[in-house]
Parts: sequence; C-alpha cells; structure tokens
Amino acid sequence: MFKKSLLSLAIAGMTTSFIGHVQASIELQQIGRFETGVFDDGAAEIVAYDKDNYQLFVINAADKTVDIIDISIPDSPEKLGEIDVSIDLPESGGVNSVAVAGGLVAVAVENDDKQANGWVAFYNTEGVYLGNSDAGALPDGLAFSRNGRYLVVANEGEPNDDYSNDPEGSITIIDLKMGFTQRKVMQADFGAFNEQPLPAGMRAPRPFGVSLAQDLEPEFPAISR
Repeated sequence: MFKKSLLSLAIAGMTTSFIGHVQASIELQQIGRFETGVFDDGAAEIVAYDKDNYQLFVINAADKTVDIIDISIPDSPEKLGEIDVSIDLPESGGVNSVAVAGGLVAVAVENDDKQANGWVAFYNTEGVYLGNSDAGALPDGLAFSRNGRYLVVANEGEPNDDYSNDPEGSITIIDLKMGFTQRKVMQADFGAFNEQPLPAGMRAPRPFGVSLAQDLEPEFPAISR
C-alpha cells in the first residue's frame, strides 16, 4: 500500500484461466503519480473520481483541505486547486471523506470539538462552496446512491480519551430528489437496539457501561442500489 502522502495512478491487466474454478491474477503498472510533499501524515487518504471532468478529489487531512487533481493526462497528474473547508466552516476540525456525483462534491467535516455534531459541506466540481447540511458526531465515510438521489454518511461518534463524552454513532441520509437547495436531511440512530439481545456472533464490549448506540461507531456506508 502506498504512503498516504503519495497518490499513485495505475493500469491493471487481468488474466483468467479456468481449472475447475476461476483463477484471476491482476498486474498493476504505475503510469503516473502526484506528491503532496507531506510524509506519513494522511495527506492523500480518501479519493473520489469525477468521471465527467477527469478529476480526483483527494482528502488532505494534514492541511484540512481537499486537493483537486486533473488526471486527463494520467501520466502527468496536475493539482488544479484545493477546497479549504475551514474558510466556509470556521468551527471545522478537519475533513474525513469525500464523494462526487452529478457535479456535486460532498465533504465529511468533523467539528473542532470532536464529540460534537459535524457537517457535510457541498461544493461544485470547481471547488465553489454551495452550502452545508448537519450531520452527526465525527462524520466519516460518505457515499452517493447509484442514481445520485441520496447521500449516506456514517457518523462515527468516537468518545474522548476517558469516555466522559461518548456520542452515539449514527447515519445521516440526505435526500437530493428536489435538488441541492431543497434537500431533506434525516438522521438514523441505533437507540432502538439498546435493550435488544445482540444477534448471534455479534460482540459489543460496551466499555464503562455505555449503551450499544454509543458503542457502535459506523465508519463507511455501503450502497446496495
């Protein structure tokens, strides 16, 4: 796995043979790379690809920004600019994830108070700020549904060091059916499961007597359709 400070572009060739079952091998060959100049500090962590403009949106946690990189010439990626979320959300504590669909860029932004609720900040693909929606504590992974109507955000809800403040993990669902300006925001939590027996095979340590909803810390959403 490459260092987080280095973004590598590769092409893959796959060969498949049938000997009772499918065996596949993948070979990767580097064709280009972009270096942030930051080493070992999360400077190229989460990447979203805008297929319409041949651009990458890359989380630079070290600088609390999102780098915009042009890969229209894959062997010569070029930084076009960056999104500085702290300008638009002064109380932000950093960026955790990014997703793009239909010309809309969504960025998960944690609060400077890590246990307080964060936001999803929205931009166009040129990096122009459009607005934000409330999310839960420590919003992390986010993903658009395949049709671009919904944005799903996993709010991790991590505790502080001594567990004196342990927010509940949750999911934010943003309905974009009527467009960005008329979006509908819904929050889903796990409180209904606090008094229910755990499913077979599931283990929840619940340190310091916290509830199941506090103990669950969703990090990445999965979209089924």
